[in-house]
Amino acid sequence: MRVSFRDGDLLHNIQTSQQLIVQGETYTKRFMEAQDYEMEAHGMGEFAGIYGSALRAVSPKTGQVRVLRISMGFHRTWRNLTAESEEASAERSEMPWSSTCN
Repeated sequence: MRVSFRDGDLLHNIQTSQQLIVQGETYTKRFMEAQDYEMEAHGMGEFAGIYGSALRAVSPKTGQVRVLRISMGFHRTWRNLTAESEEASAERSEMPWSSTCN
């Protein structure tokens, strides 16, 4: 199964059952916390924040856009339903006898 994300992929949160649709590709984002903003305010902004991979996604129910941080535990919380569907259809197409077994 592919682990990358494409524009239009449907993501499903395993814990909350929330669904999001990916907009665009992954990109590098600077994530800032409270202490980082304080460092920036005192002239040390170049040391503030953590850079990581991010993904922009929109909720089909509310239209709210979220930025998701892609970390090591991302795949434990979010499932890429589009990638799973592609994998399942690819497996069915590789089995020529599957249509005759019904």
